[in-house]
Amino acid sequence: MVLLPFTFPLPQPPAPRAQQYVVSLPIIATSADVLAFTITGRFSRNQDIVVANEDGSDETILTHTADYEFATYPAWSPDGAYIAFALKTTYTSSLRVMQADGTGVRVLATVPITDSKFAKSTWSPDGRWIAFDAMRNGKPEIDAIRADGSQLHQLMADGYAPAWSPDGTRIAFLSGRDGNADIYTMMADGSSPTRITNTPMYEQEPAWSPDDTQLAYAISSTSGFFIQNIDGGAPQPVASQGDVGTISWASNGTRLAYSGYNALYDVFVGIVNADGTQSIRLNVGGWPGDPAWRPRPRPR
Repeated sequence: MVLLPFTFPLPQPPAPRAQQYVVSLPIIATSADVLAFTITGRFSRNQDIVVANEDGSDETILTHTADYEFATYPAWSPDGAYIAFALKTTYTSSLRVMQADGTGVRVLATVPITDSKFAKSTWSPDGRWIAFDAMRNGKPEIDAIRADGSQLHQLMADGYAPAWSPDGTRIAFLSGRDGNADIYTMMADGSSPTRITNTPMYEQEPAWSPDDTQLAYAISSTSGFFIQNIDGGAPQPVASQGDVGTISWASNGTRLAYSGYNALYDVFVGIVNADGTQSIRLNVGGWPGDPAWRPRPRPR
């Protein structure tokens, strides 16, 4: 989901307000299959991040934004202890990290909303780095920063929507460098960009399968989404209940969550098996989006 900055003249920003965005609630959702996602318009003219079990139960609000503030694109750390997200306010866009219960919010990077904005982020599998897309002076790029907020640097110009591979060696991303938006991969250091898709359509946000062998992605104005082997072959369509935006794989690789919408302005988060069967909707109110499945701990 893309939120455009305001275009009217902006007043000078007020002094920072401490702990404005945090609701210090104990996290209630405790099952292994927990989703973080955004909710728009339920509480006010804003967007917050919540967590809930996959059936919509035990919902907990993690952020508490003011009117016209938007928390977007939650991204779990590999151990499930933290969530990175972007926060857009009237004055700034910032990349932030909070604990999984919504406490301990830290700002990693901030830019004026009139110049730039941050959006989708992704963690390295070792939890040390976060790659994220940044729109700077109207041009997209992918940056990386250590999880402690140090060593901010550019990984790739003319790229966005990064997704770090589970083995840590590659990052998938979108780029329009060859015309329309196609999927590419690059090495984790930003080298060796390689084109994966080559279609006249506009691909959207790629998502790695947990075993590193496949990418799931949607195509704009096309119902459903596709799963494609990273080493080639024809993409396999997966049916959904509408057009698809953000996609997230469950840790076991058998199911995917996705943000869906249709011509009737019906906005929802859906869950479907990787073979396209048993498609359901997350039972929550408001306009949900940007789902991210909490990772399960990997065997040591």
